[in-house]
Amino acid sequence: MRQRFRTRREQIKKDHPCDCKSCEQRDNLSIKFVAHEGEVAEQKVKRNVELAGVDVILVHRMLKNEVPVSEYLFMTDVVAQCLDESVRKLATPLTHDFEGIGETSTHYIDLATSDMPPAVPDHSFFGLLWADVKFEWHALPYLLGFKKACAGFRSLGRGATEEPAEMG
Repeated sequence: MRQRFRTRREQIKKDHPCDCKSCEQRDNLSIKFVAHEGEVAEQKVKRNVELAGVDVILVHRMLKNEVPVSEYLFMTDVVAQCLDESVRKLATPLTHDFEGIGETSTHYIDLATSDMPPAVPDHSFFGLLWADVKFEWHALPYLLGFKKACAGFRSLGRGATEEPAEMG
């Protein structure tokens, strides 16, 4: 998955050379994996089914961590114990004190240690032209006003504004 991410990032860079501020940040994009095994409950909220439970909260807390590298696989002890010995040797132990959960034994693997350069094929002029046409084609309905960006998007949270508490 990481290799595919990096290959796609390099392909976009190659197919769409651009000097805008957003495109200049492409090399800063990184990927992080968080893994935990636990129990979850499903709860229906309006038309959506959401996962709930202590283990779901733990995974969310794991997203805010103290792992000292930029690309990693971050896992709880439960997951680390399931790894092959050769992979487990790559893991560095780390104890986290997650809010509301307490001290948790975790491990991380620095993905840069298994670094492989992404294989990006060279494109001919027509290959580059085709990539650009595909890229622009997907934006066309938005440019012409037939589609609206994020139309129908519903956040699972309250959003940016605080709702007043109900009096009861």
